[in-house]
Amino acid sequence: MSDSSSEEDLAAFESVAVTGLHITSTAAKSASKAAGAAVSVAGTRGKAGDNGHAGNYSLDDKDAPLPQGFQDKLWNALERRLEKSLKTTSKKRRLEDEAERPLQNGATEAPAEDQADDMGLRLFGKVKVGTPVVLSAPVAAPKRKKRKKESAQEKEARMSAQLDEEAQALQRLQSVVVEASQLMERAAVAAAKAEPHIADPDAEDEEPKRKTRIYIPAADSAKKVTTHWHGGTEQVEWYLPNGRHTGLTQWHSIFSRDETEAVEKQVDQIFNVSNRSRYMSTTFDDKEHSCGRVKAYFGGRVPYKGPGRTRTPQADVDAVPTFLRELYGQLEERIPAAKGRALQHPALLDIVEINMYRPGGRLGRHVDPIIYKRPIVMVRLFNDGFLSLGYNCGLRRKEAGPFFQVPMMRGSVTMLDGLFADELQHMVKGSDVQNKSATILPRSLHREARNVLYERKRQRQQ
Repeated sequence: MSDSSSEEDLAAFESVAVTGLHITSTAAKSASKAAGAAVSVAGTRGKAGDNGHAGNYSLDDKDAPLPQGFQDKLWNALERRLEKSLKTTSKKRRLEDEAERPLQNGATEAPAEDQADDMGLRLFGKVKVGTPVVLSAPVAAPKRKKRKKESAQEKEARMSAQLDEEAQALQRLQSVVVEASQLMERAAVAAAKAEPHIADPDAEDEEPKRKTRIYIPAADSAKKVTTHWHGGTEQVEWYLPNGRHTGLTQWHSIFSRDETEAVEKQVDQIFNVSNRSRYMSTTFDDKEHSCGRVKAYFGGRVPYKGPGRTRTPQADVDAVPTFLRELYGQLEERIPAAKGRALQHPALLDIVEINMYRPGGRLGRHVDPIIYKRPIVMVRLFNDGFLSLGYNCGLRRKEAGPFFQVPMMRGSVTMLDGLFADELQHMVKGSDVQNKSATILPRSLHREARNVLYERKRQRQQ
């Protein structure tokens, strides 16, 4: 047998493997004999196999079996050669097909011939049997565009356009803040007009409800509008920088010096230690050692247990002194009608509180209970001082909203309503009290709270 016959048999074996058909025993034997002849011609010696045969094998003995080890090496050599041939043929055909026909949707299925080529690879475990052969479209790398260097004029124009956009966005934000402030002001007015619910006096304290805070733009300095009235009275109204009224109004020189001194003399007599025995023990709330402040209640008292935790009015205190009712009547007469309409008639005055401060005395930050009608009226006596207002009242480094420190002159009247009465806390800092001073707070209760207070007064009289 010649070399040409062995090459023909080997080619026949390859063609059978490519088409995916089963290799018959005749073709396998023919290919084995051809390979054995080629090895024998080359002078290769076979090694002993599993059956114990060894030595040279003659070309004339066609029926002699090949050793098992030699058969394995032969099949491995044929597999490597066939695999290499199939890869080269498949790649060549795939490139030709991709160049001739356009691809749709980025990929197309291989033709029958390519599938036959790939089937040969599946015979050797290179491709999973049953999966379709798909050719992917070549993706070209995007070309990177070179950025054109902009000139100074173009850069200036671009920066100017960005500044214009930021200015427009800021204007829109300011308009939204103003609208939100107006809505909040109307909501505060509506809430002040509504009558609060008074809890059962024997019931336990309810858990405080969380209050949603509305952000208000920080104000370094508020705007003040001063109006002079006949008789020397000076009215000062406070506004936020965005034009919204804070609800804070002050009147200076509303009392003469003699009137102020007369009221101060009466207050001194009340807080004189030697005269306290004439009053009920519950009339005074003595916190002089802890806060440097003594508080006196007249007409009734509302125990304060923290934000949102107030009890119903108690009637275990002395009646309102006559001079305090006269003082409140003067306020109603002298404050202009535009603001005086918010004050109640002196006959409807329910409770009067007096805070007496010694030097360094303080009042913790708080919001007055809602059972008190608005506005909150404060009359300053003895010396000047300051009232701090804000979410944190300046006690922290960063305020959550506006912070105001309002001067309170001796003999002046300060009224809190709206934003400053319901949304912001207020307090008196110990550092702002340099001398002895006092504040009188006449209060009126809502109808339900007033009914509870006077019912308890009738029970005490019986």
